[in-house]
Amino acid sequence: MILTNRLTELVEGNAEPIIEQWKQKIQTALSTTRLSEKEQQFIEREARNLLTHLREWLYFKSRSDIGQRYVLIGGKLFNHGIPLCEAHQALYFLKNLIRGHVCHHSLSTSALDVIHLQNFCDQVNLFFDRANYYLLRGYTENMNKKIKRLWNLKDSDIEQIIYKNSFYQKD
Repeated sequence: MILTNRLTELVEGNAEPIIEQWKQKIQTALSTTRLSEKEQQFIEREARNLLTHLREWLYFKSRSDIGQRYVLIGGKLFNHGIPLCEAHQALYFLKNLIRGHVCHHSLSTSALDVIHLQNFCDQVNLFFDRANYYLLRGYTENMNKKIKRLWNLKDSDIEQIIYKNSFYQKD
C-alpha cells in the first residue's frame, strides 16, 4: 500500500507536467487537432481536477460516484460541441500518460514493487474504463434530448436511432 500511495502521489504531485504533455499530444495528434482552444480549456480543467485528486477517484469513489461525474462531463462535452471521438481519444491519451509517467519514474527491481505497479496500473485502467463508459452515456443522453427537441420526436421514434436503456440510470 505504501508504494501505491507513492505512485498516486507521483501523479498528483506532477499534475502540471502531465497536463502539459497531454495538451501537446492533443494539439499534435491527428485524431484531436480539431478541438478549439475553448474546448481544450474545458477538458483541461476536467483532467487537472482528476489528476490532482487521483487517489480519491481511484480508491475512494464508488462506481456510482464515477458514473454521476462522468455522465455529467459527457453531457457537457456534447453541449460544448466536442466531437465524441475526440473526447474519447483525449481520455485515452491521459490514461496512457499517467501510466507512462508512473512506469518511467518508479523503476524498481523488487518483485513486490512491480506487483504494486501493476495493481496501480490496473486501478487506473478500471477507472478510465468506467469513466469512458459513463462519459459515452452522458454524451448520448444529451444528444438524444437535442434530437427529440429539434425534430419533435417521440420516444418510440428516437428508439429507432438510439436504443432503449442506452442512458445513465442512477444505481
